[in-house]
Amino acid sequence: MRVAGRLLREYPDVWLQTHLAENWQEVSWVKTLFPWSKSYLDVYRHYGLVTPKSFFAHSVHVSDADFQILATLHSSVAFCPLSNLFLGSGLFNLEQSQKNQVKTGLGTDVGGGTSLSMLKVMGGAYNVTQLRKAFTETPEKIRSLDPMENWYIATLGGARALSLDHVIGSFTPGKEADFIVINPQSDNALKIRTENSKSVESKIFAIEMMGDDRTIEHTYIMGEKVK
Repeated sequence: MRVAGRLLREYPDVWLQTHLAENWQEVSWVKTLFPWSKSYLDVYRHYGLVTPKSFFAHSVHVSDADFQILATLHSSVAFCPLSNLFLGSGLFNLEQSQKNQVKTGLGTDVGGGTSLSMLKVMGGAYNVTQLRKAFTETPEKIRSLDPMENWYIATLGGARALSLDHVIGSFTPGKEADFIVINPQSDNALKIRTENSKSVESKIFAIEMMGDDRTIEHTYIMGEKVK
């Protein structure tokens, strides 16, 4: 980690991506390896690895104090719901991250997850937020993930988390033209659901929860159609 910290100082344009507090066993192991540390994140900070170009996957078991450090040092986190659900790691607290103004994007983590489809990941993000209600005596205080907010985290939010929002993440003129064309009638169930949607938000929600690779009609990279 000392070497990684030195490389980040020598090459400030380089990104760092690693895991943070994915499960309780991992948190305990880090404490055993670094008994002097205040937290998992404190180890990374000690070695100079918490920077504006640092992107921490999972961040499931992170305290408010550490979220505040991430915000102060302009680091980002990756919400990886499919991986966390599949491995039983825990339920990421998106509201906690947002309350502390930590830049947050969505990640597939397909090594531990189950799909490379960002639509599937968005569905997983909603499910994780809903599941958190089952583990509290005040479920009414946990806000369901808004479909437009979910879409933002998967697009411009992710670009901002990577400090690439000046290049990608939206249709603003001058940005790279990387985008997909979605077909909300790609299968019968989704077709019925979207045709009966009363608002754009309702239709987007249906695509997030029921969409998959078949829903992607076309893909454009730098303005060129590749699918």
